[in-house]
Amino acid sequence: MYLHLSQGSVLPQVGDQVSAGDLIGMSGNTGNSFGPHLHFQIVLYPLQDRTLWEIDNLESGSRSRNPESWLTPLTGKSTAIGKVSDTSGNPVGNLVVCGIQKGAPTTGYVSSRTYSFPWANPDGILHENFGTTDVNIVPGTYFLYANDRAFGCNHSPHFADLGDHTFFEDQVTYVGLHPSWLPTVRPSSGTIWDAQIFIRNHAPVYHNQSNTSFVAGSSLIGQRNWTTMPMGTAIVSDEPSNTYMGIVVPSQDSSVLGLLKRNGQPAGYTSIISPNVSNSLNIQGWEQAGGTLYAPLIKKNWVTRYSEIYVTNVGTSSTTLYVTYYNQAGTGYDGGSYTLAPNTRKIVRPGSNISDGLYSAILTNSQDQPLAAVILEGNGSSIGDWPAMYNAFSSGGTTLYGPLIKKNYNGSTTGITLQNVHPAGGSASFVAYYYDMSGVLKGSVSGSIPYLAPYVLYNPTAIPDGFLGSVRIVSTNSKELVGQMSEGNGNGDWKLMSNLALGGSATVYLPLWYEEYEVGGNWMSGVNVRNAHTAGQSITATWYDHNGNVALVQTATLTNSNDAHTFYDPPLDNFIGSVVITSNIGKPIVAVSNVRNLAGAGTDTVMAFNGSNR
Repeated sequence: MYLHLSQGSVLPQVGDQVSAGDLIGMSGNTGNSFGPHLHFQIVLYPLQDRTLWEIDNLESGSRSRNPESWLTPLTGKSTAIGKVSDTSGNPVGNLVVCGIQKGAPTTGYVSSRTYSFPWANPDGILHENFGTTDVNIVPGTYFLYANDRAFGCNHSPHFADLGDHTFFEDQVTYVGLHPSWLPTVRPSSGTIWDAQIFIRNHAPVYHNQSNTSFVAGSSLIGQRNWTTMPMGTAIVSDEPSNTYMGIVVPSQDSSVLGLLKRNGQPAGYTSIISPNVSNSLNIQGWEQAGGTLYAPLIKKNWVTRYSEIYVTNVGTSSTTLYVTYYNQAGTGYDGGSYTLAPNTRKIVRPGSNISDGLYSAILTNSQDQPLAAVILEGNGSSIGDWPAMYNAFSSGGTTLYGPLIKKNYNGSTTGITLQNVHPAGGSASFVAYYYDMSGVLKGSVSGSIPYLAPYVLYNPTAIPDGFLGSVRIVSTNSKELVGQMSEGNGNGDWKLMSNLALGGSATVYLPLWYEEYEVGGNWMSGVNVRNAHTAGQSITATWYDHNGNVALVQTATLTNSNDAHTFYDPPLDNFIGSVVITSNIGKPIVAVSNVRNLAGAGTDTVMAFNGSNR
C-alpha cells in the first residue's frame, strides 16, 4: 500500500510505502462537525502512475474502495460486508441497512448505507454494496433489513429482509453474499489439467449475479461474471492454464462444484463457504470453512497413492498454518508451519520426516482465521493418474451417513476412513451398520479410534460379497467423528472419493447432472439418496436445465429409517443441468452423486461428489 495525503504532514509522505500498523493520520473535529471523525478513502493506482495522483479528488472513477472492507476491526468487534440486490441480482443503491449494532459514543450509529455515489465502488472480488467494521458481538445475533433512505429504519414494510446474522470477533459476516472458495481449480500449470465450475442458483425468484475470481499467489489473475436464472446453473470453463485457486461470490445462496480433469480423468468436489454466511442455511462441516480442519485420510506411497492438501485462508488477516499428521496408533508427526495471507493457498503433503503409510491430518492456525481445504489423491508422487478429491471437515458429528457403499459389487469396493475429532480428546467407540438398498441390516462392525487417528473399514467380513447399500456410523460414547469414502474398481478402471454426511437436511442440491451427454464422451450421472430420518418418508427429485426450467420430476419412497434410493438413467437425452431432491415431509436426507464417462476406456472415468445440504 502506498500513501496519498491531501495535506502537509510530518507523517509518511506521498508515495511512501506503508504497512499494517503504521500511523498515517489522526482524526479531527474542525468545520461543520459534531465530534472527532475521520474522512478516509482508498484509491487504487498502478505503481507507475504515482506521479498522476490527484489531490483532494473524490471523483476517482472505478479506483476507489470502501476502506471498511479492508480495515481490521477494533478488539472485540467484527465486520459486516454485504449486498442488497433486486430480483435481477443487481445492487440497489441509496438504501439504509438497519439492525447492525455498533458503538458510536458521540452521535450514535443508526445504519449503513448502500453505495450510491460514482466514487463508491465495490471490492474487485467481493462485489459488495455496503460494508462496516466495529460491529458489536454482544448479544451476537441480529436481524438485518434494508429500507429506502428516504423512509429510514422505522418504515414498514421493509424494502428487503436480510435475515438473522451472527457476528464473531475479528471475523467477517457476509449479508446477501455467499462467497465460496475452491482451494484448487487447476492443481498444476500446463494443459494436463482442465477445469469447469458449476454455479447452481437456489433462489426460485431472484437472478444470481456470480463473480468468479482466480488467484495465483496473492495476485488476481482472472475473473468471470455471470447472471444465472432462478434455479438455473452457470458454467465457468476454458480458463487460462495457470495454477490457482478460485473464489465464487454469488448474490444468492448457491451450490458450487469444481470439476477437474487430468488428461480427461475426472475428479470433483463441492466448494467451501464462509462460516458466517447465514444462520438459516444448514451448512455442514464438510462444506464450511473453520479455524481447525480435519482430513481423515492422507496417503504417502500407500498402495502407490499419494495425497496433497490444498488449503486456503478465507479470512481477513494473515495467519500461520500448522499441520500435524497422525498414524493409526494416534502418534502425531509435525507437518510444518506456513504463512498464509488472506485469499491465498498453500499445498502441503507429508515430508521426509514421515514414513510411507496411511495417516490423518489436523490443520490449525495462529490467528483463528477460517480455513478451507480439499485433499487431492492420485497415483505416483507427482499426483498422477486416477485422481480423486474430498473436502476437509471443520466439524464432526456423532452419527455419520454413507449413501453408497459397495463390497465387490461389479468389481468395485468402498473403503471408509474415520477420524476421531472430539475436542476433549480420548478414544472414540463406534458401530458401523451396513444396510442393503431396502434398508435391511446386513451386518455391523464396531471399533475404537485413538484421538485424531485414522481408522479404516475395508472389506468387512460382516457383510457379504456383492453388497450394495449404505452405512450409518454411530459414536457409542458421544465422541465426534468425521469420515470419507473411497471407491476403487478391481480392474484399475477408476478411483473416486466423497465425504460422509454429518446429519442431512430436508433439501439436497446437485449442481451437475449429465444424462447421455455426448460432448467429449458419453457422460452419465446417478445419485444415491439415503434417509437420515428416524422413520420412512417420500422424496421428490426435480431436474432443471441451465435456464432453470423444469425438465423432469420423479418421486420415490424411503420405506424405513435406513432405506436408500438410486435415481439413474431418467428419460432425458443429451441433458446437462442440475437436480434438487426434497423430502416431502421436511425430514433429513443425504445424497452422493457418481458421474461416469461411458465412452472412456482404459483410464479413470468416474468421479463422485456430495449433494449440498440446505
